[in-house]
Amino acid sequence: MSTVGIKEAAVEAAILFDEGSDKSFIMQQLADQLQLPVDGTDMLNIALFGGNTARVRRVDRSTIYVKTDNEIVQLSVLVVLTIAKPIDTSLMSVAATFPFSDV
Repeated sequence: MSTVGIKEAAVEAAILFDEGSDKSFIMQQLADQLQLPVDGTDMLNIALFGGNTARVRRVDRSTIYVKTDNEIVQLSVLVVLTIAKPIDTSLMSVAATFPFSDV
């Protein structure tokens, strides 16, 4: 958990830094909670893994600040409805009951 926000408001939020990514994202719900001002818009090409087609979507771009242990980092973020769907854990409880071989 890290402090994320703008000058007027900040909240504790779960964040993930991906050094290999060229874009950063924030969920619409958190952007609304922080009342993030829109800096502009970007176009995203969205495709599913293994998919042959992509769709273009226009998303808002905003600026947030993330407080780390050593500094406050400014990030340009794209506002999206969902970053990842929740993982269905119901199969995990079923799989836990399977007998496994010691082979």
